[in-house]
Amino acid sequence: MKGRVNIPTLVTTYSEYLANFGSTFTSGSDEYSFLTSISAYNYFQNGGTSLLVTRVASGSFSAATSSLIAASASSDNAFTLETLGEGTIMNSTSTEGTNNSLPSGSKDNLRWEIVNPDLANGVFSVVIRRGDDTSKNKSVLETFTNVSLDPKAPNYVARVIGDQTLSLRGAGTSDPYLQVTGSYPNASRYVRVSSVDKKTPDYFDNNGVAKNAFTSSIPLAQSGTFGAATGDILTGTGKYYNNINSVDTQGLVADNYTDAINLLANKDDYRYNIITTPGLIYDNTPTPLNTLV
Repeated sequence: MKGRVNIPTLVTTYSEYLANFGSTFTSGSDEYSFLTSISAYNYFQNGGTSLLVTRVASGSFSAATSSLIAASASSDNAFTLETLGEGTIMNSTSTEGTNNSLPSGSKDNLRWEIVNPDLANGVFSVVIRRGDDTSKNKSVLETFTNVSLDPKAPNYVARVIGDQTLSLRGAGTSDPYLQVTGSYPNASRYVRVSSVDKKTPDYFDNNGVAKNAFTSSIPLAQSGTFGAATGDILTGTGKYYNNINSVDTQGLVADNYTDAINLLANKDDYRYNIITTPGLIYDNTPTPLNTLV
């Protein structure tokens, strides 16, 4: 899975589930699917309409960040994007090959592109592409047109794409909670703006002409990758399906579920009719399931 760890996420279609969490992954020469993905698929196939999914993982996970988004007149970074998904599965950084392909690009990670920079009007467009596409066969996931670096403008890039992130606090206690960082709700399903380094407040002078001091901040037409994410999806000895046992269920142990279960106990924030933990079997791991009940 590739979503945010321990962050309950509402999805209303299976395609939305795939965008947030992915489906299958490869280990060696075999392809696997977490039982949560199988459960989500069957839920929506049988008429389900809303699903609250919490990704559980072992170890520390972080998001991937964009490579340098160069400003027009310098090598300075104009702004930074960060993936909503976490783990090394989100890293696409690699040297481009034939036809703009990325050796590390996959269906699960991303690449970014800046198009149509307009210095006269201080705007540009941000395109989020799938990591395994090419210049001749682009797989565009999202496009945000005519955004700016002006924090006072309604088309400010952080406002349009979103800059919020959620962090788990109180981990390991009976009362964990989520803390929101950022000012603007996420409109993108894939990324957020983690920082704007070259802000252009009041881009135009009194005559309506772009200020020279700010035109150099607009990013060039360019494309790039995401990298530096940490956290490996393949943990433990990786017991899947009929091989799940008391010490390894899909690379996880019973204690990995504790924070997610305690977080979902907050009835003010989370409401559901049925709650399940695909991968936990009572004979193997009774403690988290008793907590769940």
